[in-house]
Amino acid sequence: MTLRRKTPLRAKTPLKAKTPLKSKSTLKRTPFKKCTPLKTKTPIKKSNETSLVVKLDKVFSQYIRLRDRLSDGTFFCISCGRKLPIEYAQAGHFFTRHHMSVRWDERNVSAQCSECNINKCGNLKEYEVNLRAKIGNDEFEKLCSDSHREKKWSHYELDEMIEYYKEKIKQKKL
Repeated sequence: MTLRRKTPLRAKTPLKAKTPLKSKSTLKRTPFKKCTPLKTKTPIKKSNETSLVVKLDKVFSQYIRLRDRLSDGTFFCISCGRKLPIEYAQAGHFFTRHHMSVRWDERNVSAQCSECNINKCGNLKEYEVNLRAKIGNDEFEKLCSDSHREKKWSHYELDEMIEYYKEKIKQKKL
């Protein structure tokens, strides 16, 4: 069954304006004046915070490699246990750097070879076994509970930690 319309379809015609488009008045429009924006508080720039985080990451990583360096200029990888020259060391995090509460916790970071840190995504099974042996079960459990806390670092705290680890690096180099 087909439905039929009672009224035929009309051809589409262009719409006509009810008022003329051109005004017959003699008034002229004045151009818009640029307004000065309202003065508001300038927000703290993210780039400043991120640059502090980058600086702290660099200084902290350097400290970790110096801390785990042996006297002959080598290190043992926390995951695989290989002895390599210190130039191949990276600061490997057990809990990733996304966990801001333990990102710069010395218990969470150890010297690791690039093979384990990058290619094996941290080699976490071996890392956990060796980290428990290194810091003890109690400290490991505290580290696990600390990793679940949320932490927002202030600019002041980041600056303080940068200076703290720069000083520790100077002491290690002497």
